[in-house]
Amino acid sequence: MTEFRIPKVIPDIVNRVTGRWAPPGTGESKGKQRLHLDYVDRATRERQAERQSEDLEARRRFRRGGKSEGLEQRMVPDMEFSSYYGRPIVKAPPWGWPIGVYLWLGGIAGGSGVLAFGGQLMRNSELARNMRISAFGSAALGSLALVGDLGRPERALNMFRVFKVTSPMSMGSYLLLTFATSAALPAASEADTLLIENGKVIALPKPLRTFLRSASEASTPITGTLGPLLATYTGVLFSNTSVPAWSEGREYLPYIFGSSGALAAGGTAMIVTSPENAGPARVLAVAGTATEMYSMHRMKATMDPTVREVYEKDSPGILLKASEAAVVAGSLGTVAAHVLNALGKRSRGLSIASGVALVAGSAFTRFGVLHAGHNSVKDPKYVVEPQKRRMEKARAEGRLSENITTLS
Repeated sequence: MTEFRIPKVIPDIVNRVTGRWAPPGTGESKGKQRLHLDYVDRATRERQAERQSEDLEARRRFRRGGKSEGLEQRMVPDMEFSSYYGRPIVKAPPWGWPIGVYLWLGGIAGGSGVLAFGGQLMRNSELARNMRISAFGSAALGSLALVGDLGRPERALNMFRVFKVTSPMSMGSYLLLTFATSAALPAASEADTLLIENGKVIALPKPLRTFLRSASEASTPITGTLGPLLATYTGVLFSNTSVPAWSEGREYLPYIFGSSGALAAGGTAMIVTSPENAGPARVLAVAGTATEMYSMHRMKATMDPTVREVYEKDSPGILLKASEAAVVAGSLGTVAAHVLNALGKRSRGLSIASGVALVAGSAFTRFGVLHAGHNSVKDPKYVVEPQKRRMEKARAEGRLSENITTLS
């Protein structure tokens, strides 16, 4: 039996007047719910409801594994991941080559501060003088490179708007400011002394000259204390990013940066200091070489094999191989210079050549790590494959029971 039907024109008029109208066949309107009158008889509605119930039960049986009531089966096969529209998953860091210069000079500044403090304690006036000037000069030039990478100098002021203990960048900004300020007074005092020794006296008031001498002795311990922090904080900063090459090496990057700064500062002291007074610098350079080579080896051995590729090929691989060759050659020359100095046969040329090799090796290390980070964000596999391995390992150990997309 067919139900009583209301003429179709009546609901159309109501829908238009009340604003519920939508073109026929388009379903519900985007606004109010449209007035709908069912023109289908009761038997047709029952058949439609029965088919919908059967379809729903069939989907449930399929999810349970068919008639066997087994486990849920996968609907989608494993896919080879690329990325959306070929775009990188992780945004590339905006740091260019000036940051590489800043990393290099910051390491030299930090190591020079330590050597200056050591020279003061050991009454090695030549080493203390040269390293005080090196600490401030490297910090000042590194700051210029950092400001240059920002594009506009006034952006540097934004780095000091907040002081956040949990932010390596915020702490590093204030660390650099404090170090450069404490290194400025000793450097000014030593520069004034050098001018006096060369017969070029600047007309400074006597109280000011006395203040500089006293401030030099008091500020050098501050630079010596902050030096290791300045040389290593950039490694901590890199480790706290989402860049695969840096985050995978988070345990060793601070040691690599600190030891690289130590050997570079030792090489700088060997260049500008006479061999008989450069003994502490040679010891620091050899210790820094051993620490850097061990830390680099351990970092590569412990990181994911896919991510390790970026440190071994293309420009990062070339730079790091050049760094290793230069550092090994510089350290061997440093040991030879130390032995000759102990035998009373000093070689100024060997000391300078070894120092240049060490300083160059430190620069290659910093730029190699920087380029490795840039290369690791270009290919999605450096992000996805390590995550998949961590998930498989956690699932095998029973620490993961659900299918999630990331695992820290």
